[in-house]
Amino acid sequence: MGGPAGRRRWGTPSGGGSYETAFDAARERIAGLLAAGELPPLAPYYTPVTAPGYLPGILARHHLAPDGSPLPGAPAADKEPSPVRQMVRRAARGAYRHGVQRVAPVIRRMGEL
Repeated sequence: MGGPAGRRRWGTPSGGGSYETAFDAARERIAGLLAAGELPPLAPYYTPVTAPGYLPGILARHHLAPDGSPLPGAPAADKEPSPVRQMVRRAARGAYRHGVQRVAPVIRRMGEL
């Protein structure tokens, strides 16, 4: 597997070169970016132009308005969740875990009969 036949069969990085030179292009690109000083800002994948129907839904799921501002009634990240919310979340987590670990395998086994 490590010989020439294995390399032809499974492939190797950089077309048969060694690992020492496999990532030279990436290293050069990173060195160039770091040498440039300040990095350019990241370009968002979804924008109002490219995903006009999808982006508002994504933002709403994270309690954000289409302009990125927090929606009214959104949970504040700087305050602790209430004890009731913590208890409900803990119970929901436990119920989900029980379903995944205990109930789902039984249903799968019954489906195989």
